[in-house]
Amino acid sequence: MERLMRLLERTLWGSRLFVIVPILVLMLAWLVMLFISTVDVIFLFGRVGSYLNLALATAERDALRIYLISTIIGVVDGYLIASALFLLSIGLYKQFVGNIDEIEGSEIANRILDVRSFEDLKVRLARVIVLILMVKFLQEGLRVSYQTPQDMLFLGIGVVLISGAVFLSHIAGKGGH
Repeated sequence: MERLMRLLERTLWGSRLFVIVPILVLMLAWLVMLFISTVDVIFLFGRVGSYLNLALATAERDALRIYLISTIIGVVDGYLIASALFLLSIGLYKQFVGNIDEIEGSEIANRILDVRSFEDLKVRLARVIVLILMVKFLQEGLRVSYQTPQDMLFLGIGVVLISGAVFLSHIAGKGGH
């Protein structure tokens, strides 16, 4: 029975390495998000030339300006999502597989990638997610047409809620670190 228990324990402990599959998927998703966001930047630069067209009517220029700003915000959002995927893949690796020799002793890695527990990983991911949601709210806020005082009230409520989320994540970060 003792041999069976040791075999079970060894098998159970070794099975933690299956987390390499989601780590590889997260890394692939990270590369995809980097690619998508970079392509968006390239297309954005192609549209900037249109903004310089002196023949554009004011309404067209305003619409193009909102489009360009919204696209920039979308690119920022994409890069933030990519960074969350990267952070998650590093965190899972460090939690289940082991330390990464390449980042040991690196000041940058200690500041950004030092994930010591699931709680630490959760706090770091929550901060990035709050930032992503803030950016997405800003992007969508540019697209909405504000025609009534109620529209402006809802925008204000959204800003207050986001500010509260940022404040709470800051407080939680101080308590956890």
